[in-house]
Amino acid sequence: MTPELSTPHSTLIFKGQVIKARGGHAKLFVPGRQEIADAPPDWPLRLFPGSLNVLISPNGYPKELISKGIAPTVRFLDSARFRPAFSIEQSLMQNNMLNPKNTRMTKGGTAHVWRCDLYTREQQIHCWILRRIGSGLACELEIVSSEGIRLAYNLPEPGPWPAAVHLFGEWAT
Repeated sequence: MTPELSTPHSTLIFKGQVIKARGGHAKLFVPGRQEIADAPPDWPLRLFPGSLNVLISPNGYPKELISKGIAPTVRFLDSARFRPAFSIEQSLMQNNMLNPKNTRMTKGGTAHVWRCDLYTREQQIHCWILRRIGSGLACELEIVSSEGIRLAYNLPEPGPWPAAVHLFGEWAT
């Protein structure tokens, strides 16, 4: 049974810093729009390999989490209680080391995907959050796009730079 949607088009705001990614996401193949049956029309045809990571500050979590009794961690996104735009099955991603067996989660390795805007260095960048169920990252959001965000928006390493991420979705009831 699919939960009823309460408030459509909600925005959660996370604050933190753009940091150097670990490099593992560059090996992960995330399928583009033509390979995913229910992908929205604005999902890229092809994603740039890798992710841009934002480390969320301890006090940078949305206030809505506390009011809903949710622990301040990005792991809450695994539950899809804040509904994503769509999901990508674990088996559709090549080199996806997360799976139901090693995560001990039925949907382990499946990715939830949300539209987002990244605000950093006086720029607004439209992109996507990709969160794989069972990921060990508890304080980082992984941002993906059709382009290399660092190069396209002049975010050379090393950082970090202050950033805010506006994550768009819907709360499930």
